[in-house]
This record gives sequence, C-alpha cells and structure tokens, in this order.
Amino acid sequence: MIKCEHPQHKTKPKYICKESDGCSERKNPGVQDEWMENGDVSLYDDTRAGVLMVFFRELKAADAGTYRCGVNVSHYTESFTELQLNIRHDAKYPKSVTESAHLGEEVNITCQIPEEHEVHFCKEDDNHICQNINSSKVTQMNGSSERNEERVFTVIISNVSVRDAGVYWCGAETRDTYLTFISLTTKIQLNFTIQINSNDNQPTIPSDGLLYAAVTFQKREESLSDATVRFSKDEIQSDYTMISHNMRLN
Repeated sequence: MIKCEHPQHKTKPKYICKESDGCSERKNPGVQDEWMENGDVSLYDDTRAGVLMVFFRELKAADAGTYRCGVNVSHYTESFTELQLNIRHDAKYPKSVTESAHLGEEVNITCQIPEEHEVHFCKEDDNHICQNINSSKVTQMNGSSERNEERVFTVIISNVSVRDAGVYWCGAETRDTYLTFISLTTKIQLNFTIQINSNDNQPTIPSDGLLYAAVTFQKREESLSDATVRFSKDEIQSDYTMISHNMRLN
C-alpha cells in the first residue's frame, strides 16, 4: 500500500500514474471518501486527511518503476510527488499462518519484520482492503529476536468474539515527508471455536444409551403388602423399571 499526502489540497481530486509508461493511464477513484477498484489496484481519496491511498492487491514484478502521485489543483495546474517502487523477491514472504481461539479467550499473534522499519498491523474488510484496527481489545507489544536484523512484534487480542475472526496482515512501514510505504508480508487467518462440554446435564448413571423409566400404580381391595420392584432389560440395551404397589381401601 502507498499513501500520498496532499495537506494543502485535501478536497481536490487525486491520482496516481506510472511515469515509465508516460503517465498515459491515470488511476483515480472517481469518487471521494470511499474505496474504489481501478484495474489491479484499489484507491481511496480521503478528503479529511488529504491522503490518496493506493492498495496493490497482488503486487507483480511489472509493477516496479517510477510513479507520480498527484492532485489536480485546477484545470491548468497540478501538484505531484515522484516515488520509486522497488520490488524485491524474498523466499520467506509472503508467509501465511493460522491461529485458533475459543470465544472469550486471549490470542497472541506474532510477526517478524526488519529492524529498521515500523510495524503495520491491519485487518481485511469485506472488500479485501486491510484497514487499521482501532480497538481497546488489541494490545501491541515490541520485542526482540535472536537475530538483530529482525524485530518480533506481538499483537494480543483479548476476549475473542465472532467479530474478531477473519484475515489479518502484518508488515513493514516506511515513511517519508509526504509518502508512506506499507509492505504486508505475513497473513494471519484467525478462526474461533466454540467449546461444548458433552457432560453437561447428562445422567450420572454409566450407560451408553438413554435411560427410560415407566412407573405404574394400581389400587386393589386387598391387604396391604410390601411394594415389589422388578427390573428388566430388553435386546436394545434400554433399561425399564416397573413398580407395583398394593393398597387396601378404607
């Protein structure tokens, strides 16, 4: 992702083009303050911050080159910043991992980035755009790795809920005066699981099947006698209980 800042022209329409192609194709959102797709990139013209965000969904070697990130000040005037996009192949990236957590638990997500860069952590939305996370549930912690050239970065998400499931990315962020480059290198798929205790509300009598009981009461004009209890078990392994009790009417 590339962020181009135009603080003096926040509400003016912004664009990006590739100078090595003669800037023949200017990519712009067409609308402001919402994400729009234009070819193989997604763009967002943020009029409040005066920033054009350009998200390359699948970066290719052919995307390398010199770009012009500009703003149309008027029909005759424009302002732009040149930037150089270099693409380096690294066998370690992109990396993909999967994390699972029970609802209500805490999950730790760990990433490694080059030491000289800032860390960027975001979550994909429904349009597959990685958005910054603003939540009190998310805590970010810096650490160190065994190798000095890398930094360990840990994100802690507490009290995991259904909304927290999804795709997260972490990567390196580099800033210049009016430019920000974000390289997303590690994809994290966070899944949630629901834990069900199979012993809840189950009979304490050891049995492989369900227990059924049938009770019958009969009144007879005979002398009072002790109650008799008879147990029988049929071929399908179900237990039946029958109770007969003789009573004398007054």
